[in-house]
Amino acid sequence: MKVDIDSHEKERAGRAETAFNKAGCETSIKELIVGDYLFDGEVVFEYKTYPDAFSSIMDGRLKNQAIEQKEKYKWHFVIIVGTDGDKTKALTNLYYNKVRFSISQYEGMVDSLNTFTTVIFAPTEAKAFARMKSQAEKCLDERPLMKKTPKKTANPVYNRLMQIHGLNHKKVSAIIKKLKLKSYRDLDNTTHADLCSVEGIAGKTADNIIKAIKGDLK
Repeated sequence: MKVDIDSHEKERAGRAETAFNKAGCETSIKELIVGDYLFDGEVVFEYKTYPDAFSSIMDGRLKNQAIEQKEKYKWHFVIIVGTDGDKTKALTNLYYNKVRFSISQYEGMVDSLNTFTTVIFAPTEAKAFARMKSQAEKCLDERPLMKKTPKKTANPVYNRLMQIHGLNHKKVSAIIKKLKLKSYRDLDNTTHADLCSVEGIAGKTADNIIKAIKGDLK
C-alpha cells in the first residue's frame, strides 16, 4: 500500500513515515492539496488533534476540508486524535482564553460532518496511524468498517452506532433504550458488559462496538 503524507504535517510527517514503513507501506512525503494522509490515491484522511479540531470547527475550516475531500475521493474520513483528558484540557484552555465553545457545539459539529463524511477517533498518534491503515485496507477491499446511513436523528448516539458495520436500526434502538444513551459521553462510558446486557447483542458484536467507539482498532 502506498501512503502519501502531507508535508504540512511537519514533525508528525516523519513519525508517520516511520510508522507506515514499519507496517510494510511505501511512503512519500509531499504537499497534498486535499487531506493529510492519502492511501493508494483513493482513501483520504484529515488528521486533527483536539485543539486543532476545536479551532478548525470554530472558524469553519474543518467543514470545508471535509467537503473538499468528499468532492475529490470516494473514501474520505476525518480522524480526531486524543484522549478524553486531551479533549477536556483543550476545552479548558479555550475557557481560560475567554473563547466560548462547548462540548455540545463540538458534538453538534461532529453530527453535521457525519451527514456527508465519516468522523473516526483514536486515543493516540500511534493508534491513529494504525487505524488509518486498517480503515484504508478495508475500504480498498470494498469492506469498509463504517457505513453510511441515510437516516439521521437528533440523538448523536443513534447516528454514530448506525455507522458501525453489522448494526441495524433494531439493534441500535435496543442498545439506546436499554442503556439510556443520549450523548457521546454516555456512549464513550459504555462497557462491554453493558452492551452484552442488551437483548440481541452477543459478545462478538459488543467487541466490535467497543473497538469502533473507542477508536482502538488494530
